[in-house]
Amino acid sequence: MKNECHTYCLDRYLLFGERSLFSHPKQHRVRTERISFEYMSPVVALGDQAWALAVGIIMKALIAAEEVGVNQRRINGQFEDNIHRKRLFRPRPEVEEKLGIRSDFVTNIVRSIGNYADIFDRNLGAGSALGAPREENVPRSCGGILASLLFN
Repeated sequence: MKNECHTYCLDRYLLFGERSLFSHPKQHRVRTERISFEYMSPVVALGDQAWALAVGIIMKALIAAEEVGVNQRRINGQFEDNIHRKRLFRPRPEVEEKLGIRSDFVTNIVRSIGNYADIFDRNLGAGSALGAPREENVPRSCGGILASLLFN
């Protein structure tokens, strides 16, 4: 930017991405003060209701898995000791039928790609080149804005 720009405004996570493109990213700071707040979510093609439903169910499952403390490294545990884990990882037959999922659906997803926190860390957070903090992008039980009521 050749010392021409002193402030650059954009969504916080996009700012971390932009910063990573600089030749010396650590010389640039993403401020903690907010001047805007944009919710982000997956987008699917208009008119593809089946794909939109699938993406919505997967997102809710990823958030719910984090909420109940199950991640990619801790997926083979017993779920009977916690009603929320049991409902998520062993859905009732009527839930499976209504959503069109198999009983091992959530287990397979979390085992393959992790929960929401695993994915965030790998792509945006501490485990990525961006190193962005999660801030309020955590489950409501941890003071954040993420919630998943689908499997309750």
